[in-house]
Amino acid sequence: GESPTDALLSDKQLLLTVVAWIGVSLWALWPAGAI
Repeated sequence: GESPTDALLSDKQLLLTVVAWIGVSLWALWPAGAI
């Protein structure tokens, strides 16, 4: 079977969702005024 990484990289919509979720999480957890 293929690895989870290969499956993720082959699914652009899922990859974009994960990247967006990580980005929002980092932004939400970032200290106020840091960005």
